[in-house]
Amino acid sequence: MRDKLKRIGVFYDGNYFFRVSSYYAYGHERKSRLSISGLHDFVRQQIAMEEDSDPKLCQIVDAHYFRGRLSAAEASQRGDTLYWDRVFDDILMSEGVTTHYLPVKTIEGGAKQEKGIDVLLAVEALETAFYKKFDVVVLIASDGDYVPLIRKLNTLGTRVMVLSWDFEYTDDQGRRFTTRTSQDLLEEVSYPIAMHEIINNRLRKNEPLVNNMFVQSEFRRPQRAIHTEIENVDMIDSSVLFAQNAALLAQSLVAPVQNVVAPVQNVVTPVQNVVTPVQNVVTPVQNVVTPVQNVVAPVQNVVAPVQNVVAPVQNVLNPLLNQLQPSQEIPPIINLPSNLNAVADVSAFMQPFVASNVFHKGEVLSLKNGFGFIKFPPNNLFFHYSDVKGIDFNELQAGDKVEFNTGVKENGQGYATNIKLID
Repeated sequence: MRDKLKRIGVFYDGNYFFRVSSYYAYGHERKSRLSISGLHDFVRQQIAMEEDSDPKLCQIVDAHYFRGRLSAAEASQRGDTLYWDRVFDDILMSEGVTTHYLPVKTIEGGAKQEKGIDVLLAVEALETAFYKKFDVVVLIASDGDYVPLIRKLNTLGTRVMVLSWDFEYTDDQGRRFTTRTSQDLLEEVSYPIAMHEIINNRLRKNEPLVNNMFVQSEFRRPQRAIHTEIENVDMIDSSVLFAQNAALLAQSLVAPVQNVVAPVQNVVTPVQNVVTPVQNVVTPVQNVVTPVQNVVAPVQNVVAPVQNVVAPVQNVLNPLLNQLQPSQEIPPIINLPSNLNAVADVSAFMQPFVASNVFHKGEVLSLKNGFGFIKFPPNNLFFHYSDVKGIDFNELQAGDKVEFNTGVKENGQGYATNIKLID
């Protein structure tokens, strides 16, 4: 009957929906995430067509979203995860979608895995369909485990529509993923809808109903200052950080100084090849001399007792220091090597003293499928779309000037994080 209200219930398998939405944002020409409100409009129109009804009489009276969720402690270790989870919760709430979360479990090997989401969705869908007497239940899922649920809904006289997507994509780690909807699932439902075919159909590409299924303008996180000025210098090189933390390093060298002697001897030979590049470091370091001297002065009284310990080391260090032109004059009680980046062992030892809130400048070299590289001699730095701040990854272009922090993976590969576009 065309004049009868069609009561619709929508149920999201959140992990599946997130994969599909991410594919359209980073692996598809649309370069945009799926819109909850646009998807609901499509559902109403599609059911009106399938049920030969007026779209105004096809109403979503209940919608539920199910997904595993990290604990607050774990999410806080993953950049802006907590923030973006809250943003998405706000979107679901504004569309009247009820959220259901279960804790993500840690399985053997330390990997994270959802447990019990499909069971929770099935129980909730069957119960609400029974009490609220849905005419149509819409499943946004692909797993064949939902076949028993569909059969039970059919016994209640409730028709089932499945929105399915089939696609392949390669993630930022080079891993290839294939998403296919269970054929058993599609054979059991009343209305199987192949969403990928509708979206990729060139004849329907510019239809408002299809376009509105995608977010028209990406939400951006408000900008806020997250780095500290040092002696009125906003952007400083890593070599400057070494110099400014030299005084603190001097105190920490008192105990392990004996262990430093052997590695220094192994560094003497390769240092010969560093003499020429060191000349390029000297000029910028001169600008740091004054603030460093202000830091060094109070340390004089602390370091004095250390001189008797350091003296034996001088005999080893002097041949090394004679090969390098000093970057600045510092009181003899603290000897700073002029090449602040050359010695790998010393650099690694000083790593804990490098401020994590200092930004570098660089240029986007290339972008592909949710990751990219920043030109940063001597090696290009890898970055992931989740480390881009204040702008959507898809708005970046090769050649854009950016500022960023750096880090080093366990395998020694450098990477960039907290990437921000320079206006």
